[in-house]
Amino acid sequence: MSKTFLRSLAGRKPNGLNHWLDTHRGSPRIAWYPSAGDDWRDLLFLSERYRRLSPALHQEPAEPEIYLHTDYLAGDYFNPFANNVLMQDGPRTSIIVLHEEVLPHLRLAFHPDLVDCKPSPVLGKVSFMLLRIDSNQLGRWEVPVIYAAVENTAMADMMLKHQAKISHIIQMRFGHGLGGGRIPPGFLTRLVEPLRTEAFITDRQFELGMTMTVPHFESLNTHEPVDLNSWTVARRRHTVPWSGYEPAKFFVRP
Repeated sequence: MSKTFLRSLAGRKPNGLNHWLDTHRGSPRIAWYPSAGDDWRDLLFLSERYRRLSPALHQEPAEPEIYLHTDYLAGDYFNPFANNVLMQDGPRTSIIVLHEEVLPHLRLAFHPDLVDCKPSPVLGKVSFMLLRIDSNQLGRWEVPVIYAAVENTAMADMMLKHQAKISHIIQMRFGHGLGGGRIPPGFLTRLVEPLRTEAFITDRQFELGMTMTVPHFESLNTHEPVDLNSWTVARRRHTVPWSGYEPAKFFVRP
């Protein structure tokens, strides 16, 4: 049902996302990065190119085919729709927007008691982007990305309603690493089974005690949290520098 979920974001009119779905065979492999902010490194570290450069100790799932970034964009911290150059790390890495289309406005619930800050004026805006990545170690390639300016739990509820399959969940510097949300990221471990997630990438060591029920969205509380400690750490050496906090750990389903 992943295509059904993505179609709900694309709307009925012809656009780049609908064209991508029309030409894609099978069920798209979707990576979801809640509270992504201005971080685009998932496009690098989850790629097959990175895997060939830095092989994991244990087998990892196939790379995502499309990425979904969500963030309610508190205040004026960051606007992903404002610039064509999304990342410029000297001569090493650049990520630019080759093509962008605004998708139908997403009118999901926004509950002020779940957040600490006022949302951005662009709340509800959704864009489909084709990004070009240039890396001095990985080469050049293009990646489709959807960026939705929505609150994470509302998007999770939408995913569950459409029975989407999310192959990868990325939980890095949740809330920009600066705060902004009142729901600890442990709630994401409740979504692993219903979303049939194969890989969970995080800079935290989750424990069941960190999870909590999410107000307003009973669908997010139906399933028991998954203990990620029972999963395999594909990159046991934790050599991936990512968030500036704890090293990234790539948990994969055993």
